Amino acid sequence: RRLARGGGGGGGGEEHRRLARCSRCRTARYCDAVCQRADYARHKFECRWAGRRDVVPDAVREEVELLVRTRVALSSSDEDEKGEGECECECECVPRSEKEKEEGVDRRLLLPPVVRCSRRHFDSMSRMDPNLRPLDSADRLIVETTVRLFAQGEGRGAKGGGTRKKEKKNMKEWERSDVERYVRIFRSNNFGIVDDTLNVIGSGVYPHGAVLNHSCDPNCVLRYRFGGDSSILQGGGGGPIMEIVALRDIERGEELTHSYVDLVHTTDVRRERLGMTHGFVCRCRRCTGGCTVSLPANFAAWDDEDLTEWILERHNPRHRSERAATTASAGAGTEGHASPPPPPSVIVEKVEIDRAMSRCRDTGGRGTSSSSTSAAGARDRAIAASRRLRDQARAHMSAGDIESEVGCARESVSILSSSSASSEIIPPLSMELYTARGMLLSSLLVAGRTDEALMVCQCLVAFLCVALGHVPNHPLLGLQLFTLGDLYDATGKRTRAKSAHLWARDVLRICQGRSSEMVRRLDDVLGKGE
Repeated sequence: RRLARGGGGGGGGEEHRRLARCSRCRTARYCDAVCQRADYARHKFECRWAGRRDVVPDAVREEVELLVRTRVALSSSDEDEKGEGECECECECVPRSEKEKEEGVDRRLLLPPVVRCSRRHFDSMSRMDPNLRPLDSADRLIVETTVRLFAQGEGRGAKGGGTRKKEKKNMKEWERSDVERYVRIFRSNNFGIVDDTLNVIGSGVYPHGAVLNHSCDPNCVLRYRFGGDSSILQGGGGGPIMEIVALRDIERGEELTHSYVDLVHTTDVRRERLGMTHGFVCRCRRCTGGCTVSLPANFAAWDDEDLTEWILERHNPRHRSERAATTASAGAGTEGHASPPPPPSVIVEKVEIDRAMSRCRDTGGRGTSSSSTSAAGARDRAIAASRRLRDQARAHMSAGDIESEVGCARESVSILSSSSASSEIIPPLSMELYTARGMLLSSLLVAGRTDEALMVCQCLVAFLCVALGHVPNHPLLGLQLFTLGDLYDATGKRTRAKSAHLWARDVLRICQGRSSEMVRRLDDVLGKGE
């Protein structure tokens, strides 16, 4: 939504090109004729029904398309002619492009970056036990729709599409049990393909990527490369290429892991979601209380603005030089602070991340647990009221009433923050408050209210510094820092803007790469020599 309405990180955006459209189904769109020809081997199987809502409901269209495309890719392989060899004999490694060789890394330490997998690899992927998790209503609709497509002949390819005889035979029928098996494999292994702004733009099947285990304290992150090497697209490899990127130095023999769930949630929420989608209980360092973050000993009693400023100052890797510059200014004050930073005598302690996110405010300074029985009812009522206001803000957004949208979004934050009566039962670093502030920031950016947006964005970055304190190079933090730097710049705080932009670039260079769109934009803002 940020991009669609013109706000958000990185400022300005490139003008969108007009996309070509398939003349038959009039739904598939391509950047040019080359891209369309490269995709035709798969699109011909969906072309007949792609534009017909009476055949495939909108709610499951993307899932059905991915099922059909996966079936096509596996059916057209040469699996039947292969023996029972090892996986390595069936997986094709695509050479690196010249662009990928530019950073001078020792080639002997690198594995081939692109691997295409065979049917046997796909069939060996884990799936949810039907006895543990039956298919839900959405999954059953996907199965029924797909089975009906093939029973009616709609999934066999466009007329005159030049389908090979072997493909026609393999695609002619698809048993219900096989469709259900594919859906279960998808639920346990599929990846949401995201762009540089972390917007999910599709789903993909990556059997080698699915080999990586989960950890809420990951040492890797996944990113996607789009349309890099034309030979990959022309050769039928298709679509985005997954890249597995190290977030930190990894010891020899250490397992590579990434997170299957959003890391900003508390442990109980992450475990619930992992149990629903993958059927296991995570016992990583983060889930067992081993990840801590530095905070003032009495942070729960601090004002929101003071706590936010302290966290931003403490967690910025460049804060030492910035603090030295502040000292040299002979008491002139730190640019951009709403109030002077806390004195250096503040007692700092290591707080487990979940405890930091759940510790409530109180007058005694230490804070109380948000799970106490006496406070539960009042907390739930405040949260419910905040969510109703966010629903109202969305309705105003749909109606184009930006003033009412901002008003509702602002009120949804106010009833949870330190200025409200419920402040003692809502943790200042809670996920609920983060969600409400995220909606408010989006509304303020659209309304052009940069001063208020700056204050909200600072709170969001402070929350991420805590929730992702064990993963300081997470892309979500980098993108939010980019937005923060833009807001500092828009409000005339040049020193703070440069500091936030440098911090954002440090993070995004690691998790997205030096050639990513966001890093290139930051290079333009900061100058190549920085």
